[in-house]
Amino acid sequence: MATLRCYLGNARNRRQTAADLHIHANTVDYRLRQVGRLTGLDPVRDDQLPRIVAALVAFDAQRSTTVHPADVA
Repeated sequence: MATLRCYLGNARNRRQTAADLHIHANTVDYRLRQVGRLTGLDPVRDDQLPRIVAALVAFDAQRSTTVHPADVA
């Protein structure tokens, strides 16, 4: 998730993402391929970007509204 968010935040610049995360650019490529494998959405493809962003927004919204048992007590 961190790599995907950084990649999107860097306007999908893999070299800048690698520099920000202190990893090799090939590692960014590997992680992005893993995102595609796990989700079926390829973050490198322009046509899939809106679905990826929407999925991240939905994920964040779900996490922020989830009540944890420790919070209720």
